Amino acid sequence: MAGSIKFLYDLVTRNNQDFNLENSMIYGRQDELQMLSELMNFEKERNVKLINICGMTGIGKSHLLKHFGSRYLDERLVPIYVDAKGMTNLSDLAASLLVRIGCQPQGTESDMIGTFFSQIKDIAERYVIFIDDYSDLMSPANRKQALEFLHNFIKTAQQQNIQLKIIVTSQSYLLMTSEKTEGEDVKDIKSQMNGYSKDIHLKSLKNVDAEKFFGASFKSLSYVQRAEVLEKCNGHPFLLKLVGEAADMDYSVTAENTGLTIDDVKHVKCVVKERLQRAFEKLSKKEQLTLLAVPIFGRDAQLNVLHHVLGVSQPRSEFIEEVKKQFFDQFWLAFNTFVLKEEKEKYTVVNAHHPLVLEFLKMKISNIFDNKTSPYYADCIKMKRRYVMYYVNEMVSIGEGCVQGKHRTEYFLPSLISRFVRIKPHLKTTFEYISHTDDPVDCQLLFSADVQSPALRKSTEILNIFLCLYQFHDYFDECLLQAAKYLLHGPLSDPKHRVLVWTLYVMLLTVEGSWGTLYGVIKDQVEVIDPKSLSVFYDLYSFCKAIYRYANGTLHTLSSWAKDCSREDLIKKRNTDLAEALNLLNLKQLSSDSLGVRIYFSVHVLVMHADSVYYANQDKLSNIQQSYALSKEARKRIAAAESSHVNVDILRPLVLSKLATFRACEGNLNLAERKEKYQEAGYLHATVTTELEQRGMKHSVMAARNLIEHATLMRSLGITHDEDGSKREALKCLKDSICYSQKAVVILESSFQKSKFDLFIAYVDTADSWDIREAVMDKSGEWLNML
Repeated sequence: MAGSIKFLYDLVTRNNQDFNLENSMIYGRQDELQMLSELMNFEKERNVKLINICGMTGIGKSHLLKHFGSRYLDERLVPIYVDAKGMTNLSDLAASLLVRIGCQPQGTESDMIGTFFSQIKDIAERYVIFIDDYSDLMSPANRKQALEFLHNFIKTAQQQNIQLKIIVTSQSYLLMTSEKTEGEDVKDIKSQMNGYSKDIHLKSLKNVDAEKFFGASFKSLSYVQRAEVLEKCNGHPFLLKLVGEAADMDYSVTAENTGLTIDDVKHVKCVVKERLQRAFEKLSKKEQLTLLAVPIFGRDAQLNVLHHVLGVSQPRSEFIEEVKKQFFDQFWLAFNTFVLKEEKEKYTVVNAHHPLVLEFLKMKISNIFDNKTSPYYADCIKMKRRYVMYYVNEMVSIGEGCVQGKHRTEYFLPSLISRFVRIKPHLKTTFEYISHTDDPVDCQLLFSADVQSPALRKSTEILNIFLCLYQFHDYFDECLLQAAKYLLHGPLSDPKHRVLVWTLYVMLLTVEGSWGTLYGVIKDQVEVIDPKSLSVFYDLYSFCKAIYRYANGTLHTLSSWAKDCSREDLIKKRNTDLAEALNLLNLKQLSSDSLGVRIYFSVHVLVMHADSVYYANQDKLSNIQQSYALSKEARKRIAAAESSHVNVDILRPLVLSKLATFRACEGNLNLAERKEKYQEAGYLHATVTTELEQRGMKHSVMAARNLIEHATLMRSLGITHDEDGSKREALKCLKDSICYSQKAVVILESSFQKSKFDLFIAYVDTADSWDIREAVMDKSGEWLNML
């Protein structure tokens, strides 16, 4: 109890600090504040779960949200505040929610959401989650995912009987609109949200409120000046403040002003652009380049990475302190005007994360990239290339981390996943930079040793890049595949780089299961069958050939037209391909430095070989036993790797799951030992569940699939017990089957890695287990007792 009280106290204190406002006054928003207060009534407005404060940039959405949270929110409601400015992926939002409640983010997006709910459940009665600036996450490309996040979040809270409401600020409507640009998928999710969502649309201030706001902020202006500004700004708060600052600096607000001329302004952005341009020109070139680096990152530029991207010779610690001093920790644009009166100096501080400021900086650097004669061009190109190289090096490090020794996987893997999730937006930007370019140098940055030379990196580093992208491929949506495809059709002329990109493309198509495209690529391209350009890099040469063989074997094993095919020539071909892939990864003359990567992929090849043998004849006991033996060999390789200071325990759940599957299949055909085989398979599935929990992956799709298989197994075991007359054991197994399939449904419904087929199977499993359980209870006469 004491721990819960402390948790609640820390939570409320931490989040209340975010509602502190520099200016606590608010003008012209009393109706909206009243509406928010009414919607926070959990009894009268129980159906409204999601409130969206929407409106154009600078209209005062964040100020209204914070003002409401600090002064109007019922003290019985527990606030959780997240600033989503600069977030471009939903994993960052999930991580921020955990940070707000004092937890360390780790695991996948679904894992983090699961941890969040488990932490807040039973601590307080009701919560209000404030998500400020959801606009970037609601971009047209990500709108469906952003809406699904909110929808699934609210559904999960309802399933766990957690009472909460969410208030977001954004520039978009959540309710159905007549926008023709919205796709059917977006309209579908909006239609599901209509029943519990409410939009509060903020408009410009009325004249009387605008005058109060402006008069309170800029008392030194004359009546004529205030009237002129009010007329031109049309009640827009941010513009009023910005223009008022310029006027209050004693600048003339007439056409003679060399910078700001509000007489000719037709739109808010025109004024902001003029104001920022004047301020930008006053900065030193070093300060200007620091600001121009911000849009290269997207929005969130870590100071230590910024030091690398700028390529400054200054020690990193000194550089960071200097930037903090100049730009107030978050790259704010500080405009030192001049002394207006004696001992009076005014500053206008505009947050560089504000959409209008970021838009200005993006426009600046875009113009620079389009103009090779610009004095900033060479510096900005170098910054972009250093940015790419920094995050490619991060991929190398993460790939190495997947197979390095001397760590406990159950502790290390969650932190590795969290590290990858944190840099994922930058990796997506990195691949966009190198694939959407006409510059051959930029195309080669993925595998180049440095920004100036096309020479390849060390072979081990390149292999670690492959490993990183294979392990975390499902975090990228389609962007990674598209980047590899664009690179192949771009100005990439160096044959060594082409072979590596081709191999990457083939590997990604294989792990994504894009069989039609993979078949066409393998048929039309033969570069990697004998990658002669890499012959002097023997580790890379053998690896590329192994991936080609692995892709061929997988294609002819798992594709729909080959999966259940019993043609002897096809079976022989795929087994030959997989055996050759394994041989290429195990060659003795290969460098010991690449051993971890080779063991990692050899385990995957063995697992695929097991599948290949199984699909050759699923009803033949000897095939199933051979598949089990191959999976067991994969397990031995994982265990033996430790003696070579390599840790590939990251693959244990995959291999254990395969062992469980084949052991259960063996039980299906071996009537004499069916119960024993089923029980052994059940133990293996339970071990997989435990290991995934230890790795922070208990809410992952892999965990759900394991639960579905476990549910199917327990249903089969229950039927076996029923046929033998062991009714009580049968009922226990069927109860477990229902429990496992229901857990899988919960994971998949709240998962952000959508798998509709798996969810369908989980629903069917649940229904089947209920039907069989009821039939068994009815037959045994225990129905009434069990009720």
